[in-house]
Amino acid sequence: MLTSKLHILYIEDNLLELQLISRHMKYMGYLMLSATNAQDGIRLAQTQAPRLILMDIHLPDMNGIEATQLLKASPELKHIPVVILTSDMTDAVYQASRDAGCDAFLEKPINKVSLLRTINQFVYAVPQV
Repeated sequence: MLTSKLHILYIEDNLLELQLISRHMKYMGYLMLSATNAQDGIRLAQTQAPRLILMDIHLPDMNGIEATQLLKASPELKHIPVVILTSDMTDAVYQASRDAGCDAFLEKPINKVSLLRTINQFVYAVPQV
């Protein structure tokens, strides 16, 4: 069983997508936190210190790129990897995500094997504090 240090935060406003990924991650043994908007997600990151953040691009209060910029600008949060999950795979979105400090980029609909591989890559890496 995984320890509480392996919390993953998923910031996603589509409840069906949130439930699907959360259920899959819980099945794989990860402890899931979730938020349906960027502000709540950032607050959860500040209080719960997840090992990884999965971030949707299109959120109701601010987009995932802006939220990633805020997370990466925070000395307390900048070490947390952010993986963008989106169906908007344009070059502009990809570049903006990279410029904001996002650590990886996965296309929706999510391939479970790719998602798990990406999560494991970051969760089991030694944190760069």
